[in-house]
Amino acid sequence: MARALLQGPAMRAIRIVLMFTLLVAACDTDGSGGDTLDVVDTSDTADTFDTSDTVDATDTTDTFDTADTVDATDTADTFDTSDTVDTTDTVDTADTVDTTDTVDTTDTDTLEPCELEPGDLAFDDHTVTAFPEERCFFDYAGPSERDPVAVKYLIVDLNQPADPTQAKLRFYENGFYQLHDEWYWFRLLNGQPIPGLASPAPVQGLSFPTIASIYAAFAGQSVLPLDLKFLPAGTSYGGRLYSPRFYGELAMFLGGLSERFLSLGTLIHYAPNPDRVRPEELWAFELEYTDKPNIAYLERVLSVLESKVPPSLRGK
Repeated sequence: MARALLQGPAMRAIRIVLMFTLLVAACDTDGSGGDTLDVVDTSDTADTFDTSDTVDATDTTDTFDTADTVDATDTADTFDTSDTVDTTDTVDTADTVDTTDTVDTTDTDTLEPCELEPGDLAFDDHTVTAFPEERCFFDYAGPSERDPVAVKYLIVDLNQPADPTQAKLRFYENGFYQLHDEWYWFRLLNGQPIPGLASPAPVQGLSFPTIASIYAAFAGQSVLPLDLKFLPAGTSYGGRLYSPRFYGELAMFLGGLSERFLSLGTLIHYAPNPDRVRPEELWAFELEYTDKPNIAYLERVLSVLESKVPPSLRGK
């Protein structure tokens, strides 16, 4: 039984003790003195707590103290240092009302209205005699979204004055007149003569403030004053009131310069346009589409027109 015990767990324990004793003995023979405390000192588990004290390590990297996000980001507080309302306030620093007020044409434009000489000092026939400045042309033409800007004109008694600058030219008021002969019969129906023309005699006893009022007064009538006629319906300009004598005898589109009493045309301005053959700003005059002018006639008309427009336009 004793042998059995030695072969059981007790025997294994004895063997382990013996092996441990032999180990210690082997160390003693090494000359180290066999001090078993040396083993305890070199593997003192308490030292590991001192040199790798996780509490100390936690302190040195304490995110609450050294990387406190509340304190560190306080210096970049977007509400204080980059407050867009204060530093980029467009209302205060780029107020367009204030900064562009210096070019406000309504406030700073000191140009006086153009003083234009009326065609007739005694009777307002809605014409003027000349444009002393370019801006006067545009002012008189009125607002327009069309290009070119146009103002009709009429030259009375084209051949009489030797000096073309003395010719009687009338620029028509846009919006009041649509066609050239309207000026002619507007004057006559209001008892006013045509300058340089002895006949027909003006119609007495009538008064009309506008072209539309004349149409209203004679609408539906077959017997009209002067040589006036209504063009029949269904034709070009059907219902239009016109004077055959004005175009056939006085304007004389087929006649030479010496035969013409009236000259009809339009002063026009073209804004610059890169798509045109001539892209620059253009000033020109335009004749009636049925006109058949010769060189002498064109030169006379040009010389009269140049005397009634600003010097900057002469020669253009």
